[in-house]
Amino acid sequence: MIAIICSVIVIAGVVFEFVSHRPIQPRRHLKGVQIVPLLLTISVIALVLSPAIGLIAGGAALILVVVDSSHKGEKLNFALSNAWSMVLDETATRISSLGDPLPIAFFAAAASLPKSLETLVDAGAKNYQLTGDFQAALAPLIARLGPGSSTETLRMLASLTSVSTSEAQATLAVLSERHREDHNLTMELQAKLSGAKLARAFVVAVPFFLMAIGVIIGGGIAPYLTRLGLSMSTIALTIITLCWLWADRYLAPLGHSHTRTQRRSKIIDLMNWTAP
Repeated sequence: MIAIICSVIVIAGVVFEFVSHRPIQPRRHLKGVQIVPLLLTISVIALVLSPAIGLIAGGAALILVVVDSSHKGEKLNFALSNAWSMVLDETATRISSLGDPLPIAFFAAAASLPKSLETLVDAGAKNYQLTGDFQAALAPLIARLGPGSSTETLRMLASLTSVSTSEAQATLAVLSERHREDHNLTMELQAKLSGAKLARAFVVAVPFFLMAIGVIIGGGIAPYLTRLGLSMSTIALTIITLCWLWADRYLAPLGHSHTRTQRRSKIIDLMNWTAP
């Protein structure tokens, strides 16, 4: 029965990873989902050697996939923080230099947004051409992004269609500067946390490396198949998973559900935080 449960968990982890994978930007650091293949391999091997270890490893793989899926929106928000300044600056330039209406200028400049939003941007541009309703054209994009600074920016843009060109340009300049400040703060935070991210990777890599050395020196895996060995291995895998999830809570990219004020406050708090 335990072997069947392990198999279900392994298959569920693979399916969830395949369905939820939507590349947003290149990964620069070791993420939770990159540990999944290792854990799935361990769980498959453990089905033959020890169903208990397979259950823990497969469960850990599934948990890490779910955690990584929840971070996809956070990664999109990080990519947007870099793109918004360019989009807003180009929109202001098109309004002043080319005399384009704000909606047309925005959709032309929105090519700088992440590729994952390209379909929604194109659909919004076509919607505006047909209806002339800028707010309705932005609605699908707002729904996709959810609460956050990007949504606030889109709603502000929708309200600028009724103001003068000079006022719209001034507002766009302010919004651009705010996004630039937020992105710089986020980049500084990421730099400060890079060492901690490397340490988090070692939390997972070192125990498995030591286990492999132990198998080589000990002449086989027989000690791990005893009741004590299985119990200690199960406890160790559980602790490793919990440590990864605990560290991920502090090292994950900033959530996309935060407003600009909450986002800046969280960045500053994390930058000033020191381990006890």
